[in-house]
Amino acid sequence: VLMAVSLDDVPELAIEKIMSYLAWPHAVSALVLSHRFHENAWARSSLWPVLQEQRAAVLLGSPQSYRRSRADLPRTAKSTIALAFSSDRKTLASTHGDHTVKIVDVVSSTVQATLEGHPRTPWTVKFHPFKPNIVASGCLGGQLRVWDTTNPNGLHHVNLPHPVISLSFHPDGTRLAAAAGTQLFIWEYSKGNLGLKIMLQTKVSLRCVRFLDQNRLLVGIRSRTPHDVGLTSYIRAARAQLHLFCYDQARIDSGAGLTDPVMIVKHALLYNDAGLDVTSDCRSVLTCAEFLSKPTMPPLSPCTPETFSASGELAVEPEEARQLPRVAHLIQVSLVPTTHAHPGSAAMQVDMDSEDWVQGEQGAQDEPRWQRGCGEIIRQTCLEGLWGASQGGTFVTSVKLSPTGEFVLLGCSRGNSENAEDGEGLASPNDQHPVAAVWRLGDMARMETLTSMASDEDDANVALFHPRPGAGVVYGTKQGHIACALAAAPYPW
Repeated sequence: VLMAVSLDDVPELAIEKIMSYLAWPHAVSALVLSHRFHENAWARSSLWPVLQEQRAAVLLGSPQSYRRSRADLPRTAKSTIALAFSSDRKTLASTHGDHTVKIVDVVSSTVQATLEGHPRTPWTVKFHPFKPNIVASGCLGGQLRVWDTTNPNGLHHVNLPHPVISLSFHPDGTRLAAAAGTQLFIWEYSKGNLGLKIMLQTKVSLRCVRFLDQNRLLVGIRSRTPHDVGLTSYIRAARAQLHLFCYDQARIDSGAGLTDPVMIVKHALLYNDAGLDVTSDCRSVLTCAEFLSKPTMPPLSPCTPETFSASGELAVEPEEARQLPRVAHLIQVSLVPTTHAHPGSAAMQVDMDSEDWVQGEQGAQDEPRWQRGCGEIIRQTCLEGLWGASQGGTFVTSVKLSPTGEFVLLGCSRGNSENAEDGEGLASPNDQHPVAAVWRLGDMARMETLTSMASDEDDANVALFHPRPGAGVVYGTKQGHIACALAAAPYPW
């Protein structure tokens, strides 16, 4: 239809939305017919990155279009745990099982610097929000470090009492939030040990932390699931709840800690702190979550929003709920107040396993934690077939948005079924398994899947889109590689 009509009178915004829902190459065909696209510089600069990402979403699995390669790492580099791009998009930081942080040149894929000093494996790494030479990392030995990539000796470090599994720079770049064990710290790193304060103390371990803006902080807290017999160790460790907190530096300095926790996602699945991503406007978060699977037969009672929500959650007794299978979904959830609570939102879900996870005053509140209306599910899609659930199989390790925010990349790894006997269920060396899968955010349509031979031993701990739209993807593997699928054709990057 678009190829048969003129788009001259269609507003620029409408063209942009139409293009975001078209697959390559149909989007280009439509744009050729639009004089507005050629004449309007805003439209051209806005839509071209989206079109490049459309191309990548469709052709990513084609070796002719996207060449597969690996960064030139030393053989001593063990498992690649975390990846992060610098703000200028020129360097990539990676953490490895040899206790190092490596700085890799994006263009040449060669190691520019190796940062040494952690006593154990660095589990998380983040670049400064606007200084491309400053990077922070935290290790399983409880050490938090801030480095200058031009100075291998490091700038600042502090030792925490528990393994550091997640960190996030404050938007002003002067402070770091660090999740370590059951404690959440804020560190004004220029002051050394004197700049360290505890923001939150919990009864269960933390999974991730993410600053949204100057005043909001997203925290993942591990769920306590006593009835998890038969589940893989991944599922047991990944189950978490996402909560939104108000961040007030004055209250932190006075020792009061974080305030106003709001439950955003109740049954999240977080393999690591790369298991979620936030849209550029900080109004929604994407992650994986478990929902109760829908029954094959209609329920005995009438199917109403109170008993059968849009998210697939069933209103059942807590003990019965623990026995029902759950299905993993990719979800987009609102982080801002809404005027009404959608039946599929966290606010409407039945509290099947509530727990007092916060120690101190935050655990006792007269009003519900979702009082501000956050947590509404905006979009969702079932990952059944990609997710191995309780039987091992493939599971999602990371969830990351593309540079334009139009696509979502899921990093994938093969699970090891703990119930397998005599090699049953093990993959043949010639079998293909997914290492990354692309989904289109607008309609949650599954696009292309990047696969690897079982013999290649590629299992993605984390997968990221290249910071330049349409350039491809980069992923770190359990086997210690940094692998790439980058566009073969020359594009104006």
